[in-house]
Amino acid sequence: MELSFLGATETVTGSKTLLDLGQKKVLIDCGMFQGSSEVQELNTKELPVDPATLDAIFITHGHFDHCGFLPVYVRNGFHGKIYCTHATREVVRLILEDSVRVQEFELKEGKLTDMFYSAEDVERTMEFFKVRELEEEYSFDEHVHFQFYQAGHILGATSLLFKVGQETIYFSGDLGREVDLIHPVPKIPKEFDYLVLESTYGDRVHEKVDYKEVIKTHIKKIKETNGVLLIPAFAVARTQVLIYALAEIFKEEKYRLPVFVDSPMGIRATKLYEKFIDELKVSEKDFLSALKRVKLLEFGNDLKKFSKQSGPYILISSSGMISGGRVLKYFDKFGKDEKNIILLAGYQGEGTIGKRLLAGEEDYVLFGHKLHVNAKIDQLPSISAHADKTEMLSYLKEVKGLRKIFLNHGEKESLESFQEFLSQNLEVDVIIAKRGENYPVEV
Repeated sequence: MELSFLGATETVTGSKTLLDLGQKKVLIDCGMFQGSSEVQELNTKELPVDPATLDAIFITHGHFDHCGFLPVYVRNGFHGKIYCTHATREVVRLILEDSVRVQEFELKEGKLTDMFYSAEDVERTMEFFKVRELEEEYSFDEHVHFQFYQAGHILGATSLLFKVGQETIYFSGDLGREVDLIHPVPKIPKEFDYLVLESTYGDRVHEKVDYKEVIKTHIKKIKETNGVLLIPAFAVARTQVLIYALAEIFKEEKYRLPVFVDSPMGIRATKLYEKFIDELKVSEKDFLSALKRVKLLEFGNDLKKFSKQSGPYILISSSGMISGGRVLKYFDKFGKDEKNIILLAGYQGEGTIGKRLLAGEEDYVLFGHKLHVNAKIDQLPSISAHADKTEMLSYLKEVKGLRKIFLNHGEKESLESFQEFLSQNLEVDVIIAKRGENYPVEV
């Protein structure tokens, strides 16, 4: 058995891990590289493995950096099965269809010279999906069995356990948190030999500040200024958590404000959360009640009415890093006025506007003109969908038989810090995975 890391090494995008089982080869996740132009350039390189030689692809969850390259592999000869949970399949469809629309727009704008895949490629990709249930053991062949486990993080997200003969290897995917407002707590098997572990927040401990109190402070401010609280948010998971958090805040009448969601994908994702509401840790009654507190700008008439809306109000829009999507026009519109607040609600990747805002940059060029940012900039604490280093350690402390950990899906500083932290707290060999290198795993 051998591991090869084809992506998500010293970066948090492009997650692809090849597991060579001898007679068969499988890929765990198939994500697109995102972020700086240098990182995105990796998407144009020759594929590191011939898709036609893969027997299966396993998708841990539907974020673009874990599933966004699937149609490229199908287009280049993959004809095996794609395994995931039911909810993840629906999230993947949503993400891939949105990716096609973005590519079409960027092609028209001259930002792309060619599309990676078409709507037809997405439809063909969806034909290969095979849905599997949580914790049920399935046979891949007579010597290989696998199980999906709850990972929290987003709707449908899983970790993945392989049993190969007498050996077991566990792929964490992206692990959620015990304190997540709506997503379940990750469920980790009690025993396995090898672990491939994400490291997004391996270098820090999430702040203990109550993010609802931070939102309350900003609501008070925009009520005083008749301003706008603009919250750039990831369409899947973050938008739905924010909707629920605002509903909790609005239980105190003095904080109530109109809330609008302008994100086509965020709205479609919210409908998926309604469809799979029994997979959340909140009640159906409470979640549906929260949805009644917001206005989803779903149709042209909704947007026309909204354009005449005066402050104060809250606007949630995508993307969460202000790296594209409708939030760009709102950043341009509201960023110039000091009465407004831009509240970043999650991880901000290198090279994105969100990251630059946190670094204190005030001047940008958008839509052919200059923008000087006068709006107040803040970031929500403790709303991350990723476990921090202490949470991940607590998940692992109960695991028996762990012999080796491979760290991926993290920036260089995070990986190095996490490696040292785990080595000090667990009696296990901890390796930082390098892209393109092969790692033998004993069987």
